[in-house]
Amino acid sequence: MSQKKISKSRKVRGHLAKAHSQETLTDVITQTMRLWRKAHLNYDQSKYVVEQVRRQLHLDPPRTRQRSVERLDMTEVERLIQSSYQAQSKYGLMIKTLFFTGARVEEFVNIRVEDVHFESDPPQVHITHAKGHGSRYVPVLPGLAQELRTHLQGRRHGYLFESNRHTRYSKRTVQAIIKASALSAGGGIR
Repeated sequence: MSQKKISKSRKVRGHLAKAHSQETLTDVITQTMRLWRKAHLNYDQSKYVVEQVRRQLHLDPPRTRQRSVERLDMTEVERLIQSSYQAQSKYGLMIKTLFFTGARVEEFVNIRVEDVHFESDPPQVHITHAKGHGSRYVPVLPGLAQELRTHLQGRRHGYLFESNRHTRYSKRTVQAIIKASALSAGGGIR
């Protein structure tokens, strides 16, 4: 096949791939499943086959991947934490704990006092409501652990951060606290 025909077929292939309807793709998926079941391919073998087909068809993956979430740099995080401490020290500690544990808001609001292990070396937080119904232990800095211990004032049960009704904060409330702190921090925090 000449070079001209190859480049033309790639171009056509690219346009066809984008133009396929959902029904056509469903048919391709069904046919592919039948072939893989017939060949009794496991996950790794299926992955290998897909990679080889992609290479033989000269299909290149996208060069850059769009982030679904923009991340703050460390100076922005520090400015956000400082701003929230100035508004209310409890909110500052909440946001600091959220960032330093790397917990999602859904995980964060469900952290209980019993999930914080101050006696561990280093201190750890057990995140039990993790994505996919999993759980994990996250080490925390000793300084943060000391702030949390002070915040609890000897309390041994309940949620790590409780509302004035002694219930957990809702996700929306935490998100609103973060948004208000970001607005008051200003200066380019996204």
